[in-house]
Amino acid sequence: MVGLVFANDDCLKPTDVLKQDGVLRITDGASYYEFNTNGTFRSYPIGIWSARGFIGTYTVATCPQPSDCRFTVKAKKGVMMLGSDPKSDDWKIVFYVSCGVRRPPIRGGFEPTFECYYHIDELINLMKPNAGLAAADADQKRTALWQALRTDWPKANGEMDILTYCENNRLDQVFLVCRDKTLLYEMRKHRFYSYNLTEPLGTITRITFEQKEEEDKSWKLWVNGELVETLPAY
Repeated sequence: MVGLVFANDDCLKPTDVLKQDGVLRITDGASYYEFNTNGTFRSYPIGIWSARGFIGTYTVATCPQPSDCRFTVKAKKGVMMLGSDPKSDDWKIVFYVSCGVRRPPIRGGFEPTFECYYHIDELINLMKPNAGLAAADADQKRTALWQALRTDWPKANGEMDILTYCENNRLDQVFLVCRDKTLLYEMRKHRFYSYNLTEPLGTITRITFEQKEEEDKSWKLWVNGELVETLPAY
């Protein structure tokens, strides 16, 4: 996963790059994830040691932050030269992709990429029992959470200028890092809580939610792959 922060003037929308270049290619340093304008998707490892990955199709939707996009992929595992394996299970993969910059190819066979912050929201084997129901339930809960958040957003806060965010496992809380504030939204109480961070807001590139036990859960804040702060979750 790549986490970066760019100035607004330099930050390109992923959908604009996709339309202009015919392909949007992101990387985590080990694999490429490639979205094409004809609606096809494929992933494959960097280098020639293996050609296994995912092959399928995708749809795209905008996110609460207008410059960001959510790509929903349905794919099968396969080999690039041979196509998808018809015996493979169907998988659902959801990518959240923020704005970024184009990076040219690098010597040694590295392809041009779109360098940005992104994360994988979901990776689900749809052939497992109840996986489809679980995915549909998660989509409904996520929709309800963000609808409630928009409704409850205080007018005094101005427009939602979200840099990055993370949802908890129950999909009833969202931790938000905005340009001038850090907030936790709790849907059940329809309330926002403010956090004071030690790190400058603009440097936070990733948030994760971790839960080991019912009472042992936390929000973790990262800067370019380095854990910089852990906050208790309730």
